[in-house]
Amino acid sequence: DVEFLSPLLHDGYPPAVDESNRMTLQTKPVLLYLPGFDGTVLAPFLQFPSLGEEFDVRAMRVSMDDRSTFDELKAEVVGYVKRECAASG
Repeated sequence: DVEFLSPLLHDGYPPAVDESNRMTLQTKPVLLYLPGFDGTVLAPFLQFPSLGEEFDVRAMRVSMDDRSTFDELKAEVVGYVKRECAASG
């Protein structure tokens, strides 16, 4: 399974939660992290809070049992970016 999430919100990081509640998170540009071979969002986790000061940090997480091809993963990313662009108007 492929999932797109806000890692700071997902883990309850207080500044990101406060911004989300105040609806100010949506005014920031989106930064989309794409994982490496491990498929997790753990590698850059220490950088997410400082990146979250300027960006609405999002990440793609791929489950360990997912066997998608590169082209399938690429299609997931393209679809997500298009949906986000359409939603932001």
